[in-house]
Amino acid sequence: MKYQRIAEATIEILPDGTPIIEMLMAIAKISYDTATPRGLGRLQPFQTPSLELCLEKYIRHKGETPVMLLMDYIAGRDCRTKVFQGKDAKWYLDAYAFQQRKVTSEEFIQRIIRDPAEAFLDKVIQEINRTKKA
Repeated sequence: MKYQRIAEATIEILPDGTPIIEMLMAIAKISYDTATPRGLGRLQPFQTPSLELCLEKYIRHKGETPVMLLMDYIAGRDCRTKVFQGKDAKWYLDAYAFQQRKVTSEEFIQRIIRDPAEAFLDKVIQEINRTKKA
């Protein structure tokens, strides 16, 4: 998997031979594992590990074909991860929504980013490479 920022709010994800489901599941796992507890999530003494969640249910399909990964507030964590297949059949990460993670509304207005999308995607690539070796 590779990626490239194509606009301020959009990153194109290039599967580069990685099966789409494997790519989306790695994104879902890293998204959940790195998400900040929000709302009632801050009150939970124990955060459910991603291995105990059915992350596949956040992948939307058109027929048998995956077309989107949509994760918002899950088990007390603020994931804000949207990866979708565009009309051009390419895959994109909504960097605008993702980069709202871990910031207050005031920080967001000031354009402060605490969780850069590129750093997140680097972790996803590491996860894909780790699972290929296992």
